[in-house]
Amino acid sequence: MVCNAHGCPVDCKFDEWSEWSECSKSCSTGNRTASRALITSPQWGGQPCDGGVLRTEYCNEQPCPEDCAWGEWSHYSVCSKTCGGGEMLRSRPRISEMYGGHPCSGNETESIECSTQGCPQDCRWGQWTDWSSCSKECGGGYIKRLREVLQKAENGGDPCFGSNMQEAGCNFDVCAQDCSWNDWEQWAPCSASCNGGTRSKSRTKKAEAANGGMPCVGNRTQIEKCSVEPCPVDCTFELWDSWGDCSTSCGKGSRFRTRVKKEELYGGAPCQDVMWEASDCSNPDSSSCPAHTTSTTTLLTLLKLPEGELAWSHLHNVWEPQASRGPLAIPSQNDLSKNFTESKDPSYRGQAYKPCPEGELDKMRLGMSEPVRE
Repeated sequence: MVCNAHGCPVDCKFDEWSEWSECSKSCSTGNRTASRALITSPQWGGQPCDGGVLRTEYCNEQPCPEDCAWGEWSHYSVCSKTCGGGEMLRSRPRISEMYGGHPCSGNETESIECSTQGCPQDCRWGQWTDWSSCSKECGGGYIKRLREVLQKAENGGDPCFGSNMQEAGCNFDVCAQDCSWNDWEQWAPCSASCNGGTRSKSRTKKAEAANGGMPCVGNRTQIEKCSVEPCPVDCTFELWDSWGDCSTSCGKGSRFRTRVKKEELYGGAPCQDVMWEASDCSNPDSSSCPAHTTSTTTLLTLLKLPEGELAWSHLHNVWEPQASRGPLAIPSQNDLSKNFTESKDPSYRGQAYKPCPEGELDKMRLGMSEPVRE
């Protein structure tokens, strides 16, 4: 008989484990596996296989990152104001990030405007200023103070009541009244039209001093000089001097007399007469006259013609008074001692001038007492 006809025991045999597979999760614990092939199954009482062809283990056991997350928004709150602009708020819960997760973006709360209509604003006064000075020093004046509106009434607010100014009386004592004058009246006419007169003007009191007031200063009347310019003085003559001696000692001759003229002043009227005059004369003692002397003697006047020549003319023709010729100048004392003079009357219209005979001019200048005969 056959014995031990079965085969020898064959143990179970596995191949080497493969590499671990990738983890089924990147975090929060996943699984991974490795495998091996069964090379020989156990036979005839060989050792059984220890384990299977697969094995599993945990991997990536660290917690996964958790990003921040927002919850649902709440309802808006009641408006913070009833007017003038308030806000309503709402919020949402936040789940914070973990293990390196991303933070939340956005706000946890948000607001919107509400009650934007203006609030009723009552009028409001500022502080009073200091009282002013009294408007009068006496006799009753007033003081006042002011205030300004700081806030005007708006949106149906109450208006300001009262005035922006207050007044009060002050300085009720009676005033002292100073004396005062009315304006001066017009000047009265001058007492003289020339040579200095006086004129006056007056004024009256407007108010007398009262209650200790100051008296009036100054006079009721005022006097001043007037018409101080000299009065016009007309031309006048003094009395005639005595007649001079007759120009001849015998027969018929001529004589003259003079008077002093006072010229007009300050616009007075000029004189209209001559300053000297001549007349015929004769010597009462004619016993010394030659019997044959019968010719007429005429006093001559030496004239200066416009061309510068000298001539002579009858005296009575030259000095015949004529109002149309106007006043004549006073002859010099030297001229009056002679029987000739230079004519100073260019308006002369008498007998034509005659040239002086030779030799007679020198005699005239030497002041001969004998007259020149025609």
